[in-house]
Amino acid sequence: MMPPLEAESAHFSKKPANEFKVFTQTLTSYRKCTRRQMDRVHRMDLVYEFFFVFSRFEHALAVTNYLTEGKTGVSADWNKFGREMNDLFQVQLSPEVKKAIRYYEEAPPRKQVVDFDSLSWKDVVPQTDYQLEKLLLLVRRVRNNLFHGEKLGILLEGDSERDAHLLMHGLTILYACLQTSSDVRKKFFSEVELETEDDEQDEEAAITAQRDSSTFRR
Repeated sequence: MMPPLEAESAHFSKKPANEFKVFTQTLTSYRKCTRRQMDRVHRMDLVYEFFFVFSRFEHALAVTNYLTEGKTGVSADWNKFGREMNDLFQVQLSPEVKKAIRYYEEAPPRKQVVDFDSLSWKDVVPQTDYQLEKLLLLVRRVRNNLFHGEKLGILLEGDSERDAHLLMHGLTILYACLQTSSDVRKKFFSEVELETEDDEQDEEAAITAQRDSSTFRR
């Protein structure tokens, strides 16, 4: 006599549960291993700040109509911003910004290319008559090299002085760009109240006045 057939619902109720448990354990393991890798990143604070500022700046460009449309869709038009703000960018350059510009011009980030079916690095200088457009092209190259993982291995190893300089000077250039456009600056800081040096001085003066007043009452 043939054994009774197992109900179809019962047949599928056990296996998926086991597979889901294994799948969940695997994802948990992946996350733990990833977190351990993240903890090994040299200058994690600098890496995070660069990613945050870059993405925030790109968002600010897009919502202030610095846009371009291509085959892959609409994206922020960094080149347009670089050309339009080039002269204003060069009006008042602090020593810190000049140092960042000089570093990018003398030791620009290299571009990853395919050479005989293998990846290699090549010195490629953007061709443009606008200094700011060129600088922003190089900043985006730093972002690409880091975001696509080619520089993360170096950061994990801790031997990343060169890459740390590229990130720090890139941040300096992006922050300097915020001074050239009030619209972009407002969108960049749209969720926070921007503190200026005058605000900090007023706050310090208020604290001093309060302290002096308290001393006088005594």
